[in-house]
Amino acid sequence: MRKLLIATALALTTAPAFAAELAIGTRLGTTEQAITAALTEMGWEVRKLDAEDGMIEAYAMMGDTMAEIYADPTTGEVTRISDEA
Repeated sequence: MRKLLIATALALTTAPAFAAELAIGTRLGTTEQAITAALTEMGWEVRKLDAEDGMIEAYAMMGDTMAEIYADPTTGEVTRISDEA
C-alpha cells in the first residue's frame, strides 16, 4: 500500500513537468501518427486530430487540462497552444 501511495504522489507531482515540455516551437512531427506519439510520450492523451487552416490540430488531455495544439505539417513545430483547465 505504501508503494502505491508513493507512486501516486510521484505521478501527481511530475505531471506539470510534462506539460512544461510542450511549448511554441516544440517539434512533434509532420504526420498525425508522429504528433500523437510525441504528445503521448509527453503524458498527453490525444483525443482527436483535425486539419485546420493548413495546420494539424490535436485535441489532447492531461489531467483536468484540455489543450488544442496546432502543429505545422511541414516543419512539425508547434505554432499555437490553447488550453482550458
